[in-house]
Amino acid sequence: MPPFEQKIIFIIINITDAEFAFGIYDCDGTGKIDAYDIPDVLRSLNLNPTFELCEKMGATKKRGEKKLSLEEFLPIFSQVNFPSGKSQFY
Repeated sequence: MPPFEQKIIFIIINITDAEFAFGIYDCDGTGKIDAYDIPDVLRSLNLNPTFELCEKMGATKKRGEKKLSLEEFLPIFSQVNFPSGKSQFY
């Protein structure tokens, strides 16, 4: 398989994993998660962001202050997963 196809498969797998984790934290079925849960969602994807980094990415200290859609979460996941900017999918 050519390297380009391998990268595409890797990106698709990462998006699928992110969608799955996002869905677990979408407790009310609205297609949004509480920004308070950003660190937990990222950790469920085998990442280890600091609270400081999560706050820079939009996480809140209290529940109910802000909600994020999947489209808003994917760039956050991409920045934490690929901090150098390589292989970003969104």
